[in-house]
Amino acid sequence: MTSPIDGDYECVALTGLILPLHIGIRDWERHPDRKQRVQIDVRCYRPLGDPPTRIEDCLDYSRLYRYVTQEWPARGHTDLLETLAHDLLAFAFQDTTVTTARVRLAKLDVYLDDAVPVVELVKRRG
Repeated sequence: MTSPIDGDYECVALTGLILPLHIGIRDWERHPDRKQRVQIDVRCYRPLGDPPTRIEDCLDYSRLYRYVTQEWPARGHTDLLETLAHDLLAFAFQDTTVTTARVRLAKLDVYLDDAVPVVELVKRRG
């Protein structure tokens, strides 16, 4: 995989997080008792600087974790995976040190282990 940014950079990632969410446009996906597992992978990049000496100088993966585990389940039903992907991308960029972010979401239950639909977005600041 090629680098999403030029030059030296650091990456903080949250990968493999699986949440049961109300998502989808099909009738069976809209049932109020039906949740689907969504795998969430997010990577945030920024230029490589001096080694941090305080936690405040680090990219905060806990911030990403808290957002998706607290905010997304409370949203209710979401039709499209793309909606969540764009939402997480916007949230990642609230950290002004992030220059590039990559979000990958996968609906694990749609095709009963036969295939996994994935949406992946990569965005550079500016």
